[in-house]
Amino acid sequence: MASKKVLSIAMEGDFQDKVKVLAEKKKISVSQLIREACEKHLFVDDGCIKLVLTIPADIAKDGEKVEVWLNQRFQSIINHLKSSNS
Repeated sequence: MASKKVLSIAMEGDFQDKVKVLAEKKKISVSQLIREACEKHLFVDDGCIKLVLTIPADIAKDGEKVEVWLNQRFQSIINHLKSSNS
């Protein structure tokens, strides 16, 4: 196993509490939660554009509602990508 270095980060108390609660919910350490979040969201292949969608929980299990929700956002995403390439 590679040796680990210590990194300290500063965050507001309320945010730190949220991170701790989420780590406890996932049954992992805060350090592991931060590592996983960084790996997932910060280190992206240069040949890709990362797109993250947060789907409301109240529709997530209803395929038809998810499809409607995604279709409503689809054109906005296309327009944004077109304008960022101009």
